Amino acid sequence: MAKKPILELIGGVTRFGRLSVRGEAPPYIWADREYRMILCVCDCGTERHVQPHKLRTGQTLSCGCYSAERASIRNRTHGMTGSPEYISWQAMRNRCYREEDISFPNYGGRGITVCEEWRDSFDNFYADMGPRPEGMTLDRIEVNRNYEPSNCRWATPKEQADNTRVARKLLVGDRRINMSEASRRSGLTRSTLRRRMKKGMKIEQAMTAPIDTSQGSRRKSNNRYVVYQGERMLLIEMSEMTGIDQGHIGYHLRQGRSPDEAVATILANRNAESGKCRKGHDMTGDNIYRDPRGRDQCRTCRKHAAERSRAKAKGIAA
Repeated sequence: MAKKPILELIGGVTRFGRLSVRGEAPPYIWADREYRMILCVCDCGTERHVQPHKLRTGQTLSCGCYSAERASIRNRTHGMTGSPEYISWQAMRNRCYREEDISFPNYGGRGITVCEEWRDSFDNFYADMGPRPEGMTLDRIEVNRNYEPSNCRWATPKEQADNTRVARKLLVGDRRINMSEASRRSGLTRSTLRRRMKKGMKIEQAMTAPIDTSQGSRRKSNNRYVVYQGERMLLIEMSEMTGIDQGHIGYHLRQGRSPDEAVATILANRNAESGKCRKGHDMTGDNIYRDPRGRDQCRTCRKHAAERSRAKAKGIAA
């Protein structure tokens, strides 16, 4: 008896789910019997040999990729592992609960915890905080309170530095600001503000009192005039122009260098040490650590910092 054409076996249909019929495949032999097979090509490009009745009844609709995708969707939690928000959430928990973390002594070691809604649920954390803006990290508004929705925000590195426990708070009007913000508002250096306050000035007066431009006040860095690139200017103006700290420039000036020579020396040293960290360690190979924000750090320096933190924590506990 002649065999039926392969298309007749499947009702003349050439498309089943993700599978397209290409023709008859070599038979499948099992227990001395032959079973006719159909050659199909999946949308993903995979070829598959399928029995005709499995196509007709809908048992087989792909090469297996459809089932794998459905299983992945069922088992997926939030799909954001490795995202900036997930990294911040994970780092927050490590600081509070993982004793091996370098920052544990300043967080979990002094009683800072994560609220119940966030501790075991990234979904709740993301729903409350939203996407992390570029260049920002997680920050607590009140540094002695826990991680919770009412006390957390995305903040820039400058905002975080101004919000540390060691930042001195000053009452200006009805707001409390630290010395760095007072310096930025007034255009004066922090050392100038501190000297004025030490002489008895209130912070508002220290921020608004004019600078004495007369010669003779050499000890005041804001009043010191220098000649840089042929122009006479205040040292603070030279610092702002070059982007180099006043203290760094002042050090080279005390060594007998001119302002132009001081800037040239500082820039040359920066270029020469571009392959090293601030402590002089080589920033190459395994000694480079990439932090969650994508910046390269020195593993040796991190190790030494962790050792100092643990030693300090043990000293406090003792």
